Amino acid sequence: MRLIGRIALVGCGLLFGASALLGCSSDETSTPAAAQVVDAKPVIALNSESNGWPAALISGSLVEREGCLLIGNQVAVFPFGTTRDASGTEFPDGTRVAVPSEVRMTGGHYDDLTLIQSDLPVVPMAEVKTCAGATGATGFVWAMPS
Repeated sequence: MRLIGRIALVGCGLLFGASALLGCSSDETSTPAAAQVVDAKPVIALNSESNGWPAALISGSLVEREGCLLIGNQVAVFPFGTTRDASGTEFPDGTRVAVPSEVRMTGGHYDDLTLIQSDLPVVPMAEVKTCAGATGATGFVWAMPS
């Protein structure tokens, strides 16, 4: 009987400890994701990390038109992980760029909006084409701070 009593006591202790840990899950102690996003705005970014990045000089006016970001008259496509809020665009390396502003970045120009997703799998072509249609953009540009 003594052995059974000890097993029961240990079992109850384990259950109590597990329930206490569940009550302190990280979900309750952290801010919900929706609360962390303040004045989020859409930004077109690559679908995943890219193994390479074009190295041409990209410069011009970064502006918002019809909810889309453009550099010059081209839809801006930024690195994976780029975010945007009311104060501007934040790149994965922590660089912030205000919208509107004059920019000087590294990237590449693509004047062909007939590309399909399989041509450049990391570029969200549906979003690029939607923005191009809404803004009259003539192409798109990969761009990141240099």
